[in-house]
Amino acid sequence: MAARIPSEEVARLIGFARHDIPILTRAGLLKPLGHPPSNGVKYYSRRMVLALGDNDTWLAKATDAVVRYWARKNGRRRKTPESRESHEVEA
Repeated sequence: MAARIPSEEVARLIGFARHDIPILTRAGLLKPLGHPPSNGVKYYSRRMVLALGDNDTWLAKATDAVVRYWARKNGRRRKTPESRESHEVEA
């Protein structure tokens, strides 16, 4: 087993979607190894990921971070059409 694992493996080990891993990294809940560029491939410590996956408190924080991210993103998307409609009615 490799000690250094990519995002896809991290997602599988902790039960999140692959697209949630960058969200967790930006939130400071996952830390990639080394100092990868922002647009580069990130690798994580298998030992750290397995330990986090066994920590119920961390899992709750990670789940909350993902839920908040998508709520904000979907909230912005919903506001855009509504605000357009209100401007069209007023005009």
